[in-house]
Amino acid sequence: MPLNLSDIVAHGELFSRRNCVHGWLGLRNGEDCIRFDLTGNCEPDLDGRKIRFESRHPHQPEKAWPDLAELAWHQIGPTGKMTAALQVKARHENAWKPSLYLEWFSQNGRVIVELIDPLVRDIDTDSSTEVTVVEEIDDDYDFDLPFGDELPDDVEFQEEASEFKLLPDGLQQHLDAKSASLHRSAVDDDNDSIRELELMDYLIKFGNGETMDSVVGSLDCLPDPDTLNENQAQVALRTLLTKMALYGIAFDMCAHYTALDAYRLLITEILKEERFYPQLQQTRWVQHLSSFDYCPDCSEEFECGHEEINREKESENEKPEE
Repeated sequence: MPLNLSDIVAHGELFSRRNCVHGWLGLRNGEDCIRFDLTGNCEPDLDGRKIRFESRHPHQPEKAWPDLAELAWHQIGPTGKMTAALQVKARHENAWKPSLYLEWFSQNGRVIVELIDPLVRDIDTDSSTEVTVVEEIDDDYDFDLPFGDELPDDVEFQEEASEFKLLPDGLQQHLDAKSASLHRSAVDDDNDSIRELELMDYLIKFGNGETMDSVVGSLDCLPDPDTLNENQAQVALRTLLTKMALYGIAFDMCAHYTALDAYRLLITEILKEERFYPQLQQTRWVQHLSSFDYCPDCSEEFECGHEEINREKESENEKPEE
């Protein structure tokens, strides 16, 4: 089963741009916050949007909180289905309700956050994007306050998320098992955190690490990118990024790359060059890999930006003093 955080999420924000979805989730205890930096895209209704959302329904005391001892508070990995366009039906109300459904694959396996009949608004007030399935929120809305009555449990999906088969059966079973049984201990003590930082620093400076073969399996056994079309590459890339996320390895994908471009870059270059440190698996360390350093378009944009900054500085220096 997936790790379902729906009942303990109070509010949050989501920012979507091409190949990247990031944001945060505030928990109902008012203290803890989960950050997520994911590789991939939302469904078209959330694509390119910046939204703030709030659960309308208070926590139900009879529902126990999931065990968060092993939860990675910085979630990484590929996106699954992320949309605000689903509808659920409350049987005795005989009415359909909108649902904000967020799914991704991280260090904790498959993770789901689903808020039924949420309060949602676009953060960018200049945006003309119309919110069609969620309620507009007043600008002075307080996101720390609970709202409304509880939605009954007897709801049925108009569109079942389980129908979207995103991963191979074997990997999905592994993720379900990992999400259902979290075995490692959380590192909460300050002294432990200091020791972890010292371990990270030592390994980065002096450790040789291990090849990525031990993370993703033999690179030679992965699908050849030259044999894949774009749709097949999307599946192969999501599968690869999911395996990497289980080891705390993230891939930052620039907006210029397609799934096939990214998969080919990982297989033919990055994963052959990079190494990882298995000793860090017991910590919350995230190792970032990136397409930005390999992308000529990113390099050109960087150079243009750098030149523009220099021109602005020169222009400022040339202004006569008053």
